[in-house]
Amino acid sequence: MTAYGQWIGASHVLGRPVPVDGPYPHICATTVDGRMTGRRFRLYPRDCPACAAPPTPRRETPMPDTLTLLAAALDLARHGLPVFMLGRSKRPVANCRACPKVEDDPTHDPEACPCLTCHGFYAASTDPDRIAAILDAVPSGLLAVRTGSVAGVAVVDIDPRNGGQVDPDLMPPTRATRTGNDGWHLWYRHPGGPLGAKVAGRAGVDVKADGGYVVVPPSIHPDTGRPYRWAGDRPIAAMPPALVDACQPVDGSGGVSRTSRTSRIFAGQGRYGFSAGTAQAVPAAPQSGAGGGRRPVLFLRAARACRRCRGDGEHLRAGRVALNYLRELHDKGTPR
Repeated sequence: MTAYGQWIGASHVLGRPVPVDGPYPHICATTVDGRMTGRRFRLYPRDCPACAAPPTPRRETPMPDTLTLLAAALDLARHGLPVFMLGRSKRPVANCRACPKVEDDPTHDPEACPCLTCHGFYAASTDPDRIAAILDAVPSGLLAVRTGSVAGVAVVDIDPRNGGQVDPDLMPPTRATRTGNDGWHLWYRHPGGPLGAKVAGRAGVDVKADGGYVVVPPSIHPDTGRPYRWAGDRPIAAMPPALVDACQPVDGSGGVSRTSRTSRIFAGQGRYGFSAGTAQAVPAAPQSGAGGGRRPVLFLRAARACRRCRGDGEHLRAGRVALNYLRELHDKGTPR
């Protein structure tokens, strides 16, 4: 604390005025009299502000630009995979203040909730208009896909940090993602029955199915700063019977994956890169006309982004993908 241009604590301990325009002096290894108790006690380095370690600067993880995320999200949606946005920590964005949790209000149906980002993976969609609105609300989050029977996929999540390894005899080649922490996501067609959250007898190997989600490229891992990448272009294969048997639920969970905690960040906040002023509890823009209310806006935005790009880099390719897809939707004039 300061008063009259002096450090109060240091001035009391040292018995002389200590001006605030100079560096804070070391007061460790000093014996002082307590003002309230009158007892003498010794100060240690932990009591000395001058000995305190400087705060560690927060490492900013680079994130893909919105146009690249939009192109990736639209491509996934075109293949029938519902996408949504997480916070920067791989957790779902917190519900808006108008939306209660399911356990607090069982009458509130998360599947029918019109909000863009509430209730985690329940906000996932394959509708291009809604996807674009979600990206507008959470432009700096991680792109994710809802798994399970609703999406028709089950993903085997292999984490080498916990001893996870790919078993070629049990896990045949399929669509695969190299995660940002050197793990693997193996994508299989959902077999149709309940699946557990673990592969039996395999440490560090989880299953993301009903009630789960996975982060997808081009998202950046929040801890390592490395991107998620697609490994090759294989189609999603059928889950073999042996793997289906190994993924059966054994605890009566009915195949529902463990739900992750939500981030405290609300869509629209400025912290951690979220755009300020964006309302979260806003339903997707209503369709208007043949092409949908938001598609002309998205079309022009993608066109301007392509014109601003120079060279033939990743941003230009992503812009062309989004532009071509939006042009196709606009020409068809069929709301989706």
